[in-house]
Amino acid sequence: MTTDKPILRQTVMAKLLHQSMDERVVLEDKIMANLAKLIEELKVKIIAFYHPVHHELDVTPLADHLAQKGIKVLLPRVNQKDAPLVFNLWYPGDDMEEDLCHIPCSQGEEMVPEAVLCPCIGYDDKGSRLGYGEGYFDRTFEKYPDFIRIGVAQDMQKVDSIPREEHDIPMHYWVTETDILKV
Repeated sequence: MTTDKPILRQTVMAKLLHQSMDERVVLEDKIMANLAKLIEELKVKIIAFYHPVHHELDVTPLADHLAQKGIKVLLPRVNQKDAPLVFNLWYPGDDMEEDLCHIPCSQGEEMVPEAVLCPCIGYDDKGSRLGYGEGYFDRTFEKYPDFIRIGVAQDMQKVDSIPREEHDIPMHYWVTETDILKV
């Protein structure tokens, strides 16, 4: 497989586009079970989820569950182009608004999480994450290097290698339907 990021994005996105909704729902349930297990093991009390866009995995059912158990769930927000993300407290049923990238986000109190869930297009076993190429998560992790970085993906999104550029910051964990990989 190529190591050119735009071609890797196209290749993995093509796989995601051909996946049936039924298959996706089954895989998401397995991923959420593994993710819940990891979050419990890490004992985090403040965690940033994400609002799924495009073909990202829907983590909102787990976010709902954790918020109801008293864990503070935050959602990222792009307040400024080419800047780190900020995170706002979210509760199930809260009114949402769009950030600068037109992604739904919370209007709650701004907070700093202990851990951050990251969607991706592709990943490798060295912790590299292939996103949309805007760099928001990388800038955030550069500003907050102590965040526990958790990538969320399906096994089919794994590629042999993602070229890591100087600004790319790897994940600490990858959670898929079959595994919790500590990098």
